[in-house]
Amino acid sequence: MVGKIRMIRPGMIGFGVKRSGFYPNAVRFFTKSKWSHCFVVINQVFGEVSVIEADLKVQVVPFHREYVEKNADYYEVWEPIAATDSDVLRATSSVYLQDAGKIYGFLQIPWFAFRAVMRFFGVELRRNWYRDGEICSELLWNYLMQLGPKYKNAFSVFTEDECSPEDLYDIVLIRPDLFQLVTKRD
Repeated sequence: MVGKIRMIRPGMIGFGVKRSGFYPNAVRFFTKSKWSHCFVVINQVFGEVSVIEADLKVQVVPFHREYVEKNADYYEVWEPIAATDSDVLRATSSVYLQDAGKIYGFLQIPWFAFRAVMRFFGVELRRNWYRDGEICSELLWNYLMQLGPKYKNAFSVFTEDECSPEDLYDIVLIRPDLFQLVTKRD
């Protein structure tokens, strides 16, 4: 573990995966990804560090219960170090108010499988053909795009409906000027 759980605070972002289960394994297989999921840390709810995530629907869940107590998960949490406190407050509030309660975009997932097949043949697909609902990477992309011009510039290589958790993670890794690893579970 890089940091301590108590260091996690609003505005941080995370990437995670369940080690077993059809859906996480299918997402990782088709996206050729280490990650099947991503989330945004928001303000505490009843004293618990909480995250907003897309899983069946866009919902707020306690971080500790969902990512620490469930030993099947591994995760990384990153801090957007170039964002101001006001940027973080504005972006987390906006994502919560705009997205909480939306249904999950299950029918977006086949596009990612098709994109993986097409990448094998050297074709890069853009623009997911099914846009109803919201998936976790859309939620995180929306948040990142609201953090300010540096983040918007870094992540504008994608649109909200064409990025996977791995696509976003790859940008996080190559931008140490924008992100710092806070904690992880391997």
